Amino acid sequence: MKRLALVTALLCALLLCVPAMAEEDITTPVTGFAVVAPQNSSPTADLLDGDGEVLMHYYPGTPVEVLSLGEDGMARVKVGDKDAWLEGAMRQSELRYGVQAARTVRRWSDWISAAEGMPVYAQMDEESEPLFLAGYMETMIVGGYSDDGWLHLVWPYGGNYNDRGFVRGDEQMLEGLKAMSGWSVPPIEGEATEEEIREKAIEETIAHAQELGLAPEEATREALKGMSMEARLTYDAQTKKALWLVWIDRDFADNVSTCTFDAQGELIRVEHGNG
Repeated sequence: MKRLALVTALLCALLLCVPAMAEEDITTPVTGFAVVAPQNSSPTADLLDGDGEVLMHYYPGTPVEVLSLGEDGMARVKVGDKDAWLEGAMRQSELRYGVQAARTVRRWSDWISAAEGMPVYAQMDEESEPLFLAGYMETMIVGGYSDDGWLHLVWPYGGNYNDRGFVRGDEQMLEGLKAMSGWSVPPIEGEATEEEIREKAIEETIAHAQELGLAPEEATREALKGMSMEARLTYDAQTKKALWLVWIDRDFADNVSTCTFDAQGELIRVEHGNG
């Protein structure tokens, strides 16, 4: 993937120009939430196995969980979640720490438009049972790549989609590495939690049931809790503000409601949507 070298200068300039948030220390290594932040003129940070071999190269802003910190300047980290993840070592200097770091290091990603039936695996093993088969032209977010042709699909923080895992890929599959204009982040102190927002979304959907076109039997707490609900706190790089977005679906096709809240949980709008 030689084309990645073309973005090196741009990425480095971006990371050097992003100002540190006042009163927040994101450079001191700690366990817990962190994001990838490549240094030393590299567009990616390496995840290493126990022998020091590179498992995967990850793009800036990819969320990781720091499991432990070593005295050798390395951190034991886990990348990915649910059924598809990798564990290994990263340089502590190539991470930024704490939930505020997700708003300081801009997220970069690549995409693929999957071929119908493309297998997505829980591990980098084509002989293993796939987690699922991709739908036709399904768009998937790539957080990193390996030198031997694997792509790691890493959905943004807060997403509950199942489209995550490992796929066999090549350079032709990738749409093009670019900075995201908005990405999902964890809430910081003073902002509503995901649990609080989910409750608010149910309350507002019930309150606006008539204009959303809900049948009486759908406009109940029990019915709505049984539907598919997706909640994300999305940070906008231009406005430097975060908004909560919540989607509640009847049958994974027709939206019952789309609720938008500010970061503290105040309703901005609720509307009906499709697809």
